[in-house]
Amino acid sequence: RGVNEDIKKPRIYHPKEHGVKRSNISDGASKVMSTLGKAGYDAYLVGGGVRDLLLQRNPSDFDVATNATPQQISKIFKRSRLIGRRFKLVHVRACSEIVEVATFRRNPKSECNLGKRGIVFQDNDFGSIEEDAIRRDFTINALYLEFQSMNIVDYVGGMTDLADRVLRLLGNPKDRFSEDPVRILRAVRFSESFDFRMVGFSESQLRRYGRYLEHIPSARLFGEIGKLFLRGSGKQTFNSLRCFDLLRYVLPLTDSVLSSKNTARAERFVLQALSNTDQRVEEGETVTLAFLIAVFLWESMIKEKEKQSKLLGEDREAAVRAEDLVLHGQQHKMAIPRRITNLVREIWQLQNIFLNPSVRKAEKILKNRRFRAAYNFFFLRAESGEPLSDLIEWWTEFFDQTVESRKLYFSASRSYKKRTYRK
Repeated sequence: RGVNEDIKKPRIYHPKEHGVKRSNISDGASKVMSTLGKAGYDAYLVGGGVRDLLLQRNPSDFDVATNATPQQISKIFKRSRLIGRRFKLVHVRACSEIVEVATFRRNPKSECNLGKRGIVFQDNDFGSIEEDAIRRDFTINALYLEFQSMNIVDYVGGMTDLADRVLRLLGNPKDRFSEDPVRILRAVRFSESFDFRMVGFSESQLRRYGRYLEHIPSARLFGEIGKLFLRGSGKQTFNSLRCFDLLRYVLPLTDSVLSSKNTARAERFVLQALSNTDQRVEEGETVTLAFLIAVFLWESMIKEKEKQSKLLGEDREAAVRAEDLVLHGQQHKMAIPRRITNLVREIWQLQNIFLNPSVRKAEKILKNRRFRAAYNFFFLRAESGEPLSDLIEWWTEFFDQTVESRKLYFSASRSYKKRTYRK
């Protein structure tokens, strides 16, 4: 069964058929759709929000589609902001949420909207809901839930594909992946996250068209990184990116390290961090992208630090220089905000205190707001095979001491100095 641009007549699924209730939708999205309806416009919940509700998952966000233009949306909602150049949409603040509201699009017809490689850099040709459905990436993301009736409108067979656990690309792989290369990453993420079978494109095509990812703006690529690794299937997604030779377009320094010789320990370090993150997501605990970026770039930073130490001599100066070079190298591909790079640096820098504790530093690090993340990082290093078991034991016993007894314990215990560790 193929999907083509001639599909016009949708299949309508009534509430009793699909089981999604109005109470399942966030208050903010509900208010936005209700307000659009009262203003005389169509309003639909669309994309991942509908898909996740049907899969009985908790949506990370709710997106709204409408026939109102961005300017009309902005006039309706006082607390709104028009954003985007390539794809203009409106962020509406409602009930303490930011709801993304987009106007129905059609496939760009003008050649001036296409880059030399076929990448769409202007996607603001407004159209009908039928045209909007056809231009989406996968059938499971092209389902529209009409807020007033709570009917799901399906133009492309997305409901059937959800039931069959199929990830089906809408259109020709070469055209669709070249128009928006981020779809390549989404294909990997969805297939791993949902355990869906890929249809309409193949693994070899993901490898072949992966080169299109070189042309994704660094800021946009950063927006995808958290979705890849912080949604509960990070380890499988990471392995698939490596398998399809796509990791080099997302994390080139990590890919280079893992592609070289004698990388078993570095590989264990990364995969254990991803496994731990997946478990935390499953248990509803907080996860941070900064921690994973610190893990991904750690081995590159260590190698660069060793190189800079030979050039500069002074250990602290070499470390700072290595951090700068490695983070800049990654930011060339992916625009990481300063708030995150600062946290990455702190996690790295606190490792030296764990390696070389003193009474003053040990007491001070316990009060550091990055202590828990840095210690988890240190413990992860031990788990992956670094000879740090003596230090882990020492710090564990140190934590158990009272404030009054820590100085005495420190003076009596010197086991942490019996071995030389890599800084």
